Amino acid sequence: MEYLKKYKLIDYDIALVAMVISLTVIGIMAIGSADPGSSSKQIFGMGLGIGLMVFVSVLDYNFLLKLYILGYIANIVMLALVLSPLGSSVNGAQRWINLFGLTFQPSESAKLLLILFFAQFIMKYKDRVRNFGFIVICLLLLAVPLGLVASQPDLSTCIMMMIIFASIIFVAGINIKIVVAVLGTSIPLAIFIIYNAIQGESSILHDYQQRRILA
Repeated sequence: MEYLKKYKLIDYDIALVAMVISLTVIGIMAIGSADPGSSSKQIFGMGLGIGLMVFVSVLDYNFLLKLYILGYIANIVMLALVLSPLGSSVNGAQRWINLFGLTFQPSESAKLLLILFFAQFIMKYKDRVRNFGFIVICLLLLAVPLGLVASQPDLSTCIMMMIIFASIIFVAGINIKIVVAVLGTSIPLAIFIIYNAIQGESSILHDYQQRRILA
């Protein structure tokens, strides 16, 4: 099949897989010590995750990149479902979807899907990367999933998504003047948010966001 890599078992990164499984087992043990009843569910999730990991690892990434538009649409749909009746809320944050008894967080898969989408989108229009209008289009495409994640609310994932996007666009060869302008705006903004967080009751942050910054 053309969408599968021609793998030899000896070339497979067994050491990496072993380390991932080891870290997952340690995580399950830590969770099990706090809530023994959740161990079976965590083990099932690990098995499902390993199966999915192996399946994706043997796919040709060039094949996956061809589906970048479908990936972007799927990303939006999953993030939108979080805000639907299928979404579940924990501690005031609605970030999860419950399907067929399985609960997962679409904002986590959104990071990977955005990498695949923007990698292919920018590669397709690489001759326009230094054009300000193209950057605006990329920002608009980012704004949709970013807005859906922000509405959950999930500030840390929003920040991570922006860092991922900034890294991709920087490596692609963005005009250095735009980089300077963004840093000139974002650094004072970050300082202001931190200052606001340490002033007691914050007017722009949720309580849990303020506690994370203070911690």
